[in-house]
Amino acid sequence: PDGIELVDPMTVKLTFARPFATFPYFIAERTGWLIAPSYWDNPDRAGALAVGTGPFKMVEWTREEQTVLEANPDYWRTNPNGEPLPYLDSIVFRPMPGGSARRAVMEAGDADANHDSLGENVDYWNTDWLASGGQLVDPAPDRETNYLMFNNSAPPFDDPDMRRALAMCTDREEYLVFRTPDSQLVNGPFAAGSLGYLDDTGVPEFDPEAGNALLDQIGRPEEITYGAPSDPSLLLTAELFADMWSTNCGLSVNIDQFDQSQFITKMITGAFQVVYMRNHGQGHPGLEFVWWHSRHAEGLALNFSRIIDPEMDSLLEQTWATTDAAELDELGKQINQVLGANVYGLWLNTIEWAIPFGPDVHGVGVMNLPSGNLGQPAIAGRTWLHEAWREG
Repeated sequence: PDGIELVDPMTVKLTFARPFATFPYFIAERTGWLIAPSYWDNPDRAGALAVGTGPFKMVEWTREEQTVLEANPDYWRTNPNGEPLPYLDSIVFRPMPGGSARRAVMEAGDADANHDSLGENVDYWNTDWLASGGQLVDPAPDRETNYLMFNNSAPPFDDPDMRRALAMCTDREEYLVFRTPDSQLVNGPFAAGSLGYLDDTGVPEFDPEAGNALLDQIGRPEEITYGAPSDPSLLLTAELFADMWSTNCGLSVNIDQFDQSQFITKMITGAFQVVYMRNHGQGHPGLEFVWWHSRHAEGLALNFSRIIDPEMDSLLEQTWATTDAAELDELGKQINQVLGANVYGLWLNTIEWAIPFGPDVHGVGVMNLPSGNLGQPAIAGRTWLHEAWREG
């Protein structure tokens, strides 16, 4: 902001030196959350309980085991009848690696709800689960994408020809068949129906002969390090790509396994070469600014890919200067073409999020807004439990 003015105890006025049309989106989402001074001042905040103003309070956090939330008696929202929210007394979140394990827990009735973005279970949730009385949150219209994310600032993927060669050595159709059979192949970060979607962004097609020729020209790296969290499903995907690159183009691949809790740390510090990533799907090209603009590519970078490209910067800045959907769509398409032409990432498939919940659970994804309208049930896999309740 160019200026911040405290108008009264409940009002802050911000002014900007240039147009910032996406500002309302940012303050309403994760990037706009204010950190409580008590949390910020806590020297142990990396392991401290979060402080917020939402419907639940965090009362316990045991890393890799569980997070316990209890109802916040001071929560400010009510339901349409003026009754206080939330309905639930508490929620327990338990991390559980592996889609098959989480599915088994749901089938056994040992959990009330689940998040699943692994393609292996999509058909089950939409058929047998519903037929048995289970329920699903309505999916978001804008979907995230899975892709291979390169560290564009460090060898070997700081060389665009290396990125092109690896793309030509990658049979994305084979990946789709074996790992995500019920999703759609994509050539960019924006799924069909989203602003900025393009069917052809210039991503190289599978062509191992051309890939080998390019590698013969530029030289093969001694080894490629593929980073993978120690989740059974993600390790299977890692092994598929490692075998593919070895078979198709004679590349040596080392799979670097690490705990899921280390994933974001590796991303923001740039301690990776290539990883399997899920992101985007915000429904607005301007909301991708933090992921691709060069000002976020240094130090502890949220531009995980370390993309530094003046053309990309200019297009992203233009998305902040308009609210016109047609103009945003055109800017998004140009962004898509920059990503594809430079192979800053290798796009794979749409994310078909499933948020299943049991037959005796209600209100998952329900958000009655002060306007009287209903909020979108899910955004990129995130949903609401403010108005959820359970029979019994």
